[in-house]
Amino acid sequence: MAVARSGSATGLSPLAAELEETALACAAAYGLSAALPFSAFGESLFLLAQNTVLLAMIYWLTGARVRGAAAFAALAAAARFLLSPALTPLLARRLLDGVGAIMLAARLPQIGANARARSTGQLSLVTYAANTAGSLARVLTSVTQGGGGTMVRNYVLSAVLNGVVVAQILAFRPAQGKKKGKGKGAAATPARRSARAKAA
Repeated sequence: MAVARSGSATGLSPLAAELEETALACAAAYGLSAALPFSAFGESLFLLAQNTVLLAMIYWLTGARVRGAAAFAALAAAARFLLSPALTPLLARRLLDGVGAIMLAARLPQIGANARARSTGQLSLVTYAANTAGSLARVLTSVTQGGGGTMVRNYVLSAVLNGVVVAQILAFRPAQGKKKGKGKGAAATPARRSARAKAA
């Protein structure tokens, strides 16, 4: 919604969103393959749908149409494979083992870019706060509903990384507000001078 309102994908990395798409697909595939209770992995499906829409918006707003077409073709092929009998429980487990590394690859460059720019662009506080809280809740459900140690580690890592982004959004928001305020003041100054000159 923030991206749609602003008409800008500022602060959003296509690579980070692509890696997050991969991690969410692996987590959802493992949950389905292991026949876990929906409450233990179901949010991965909803987040996957949300991230897919966000990816489409990033590609559209940045003009990366060719990259977008290639990415969605790869996503469709991956979905076909992950939902087929070719995905064995052992392979699903291996995919889950790689989710932590994928999350680090997705989030650390984003966190670094935010720190260098001292801005979080269109990143949503509500979304990242909800992701942090959801990851913490999933630590409990993974322990109690059979997700296993790997899922617990992945959700702890997700909570930490999303928590860092939340802290950055809160830390950089006042600075962004001041910049906007300064911009408005600077833009108004010539108009004031012109009005004063006419009055004189």
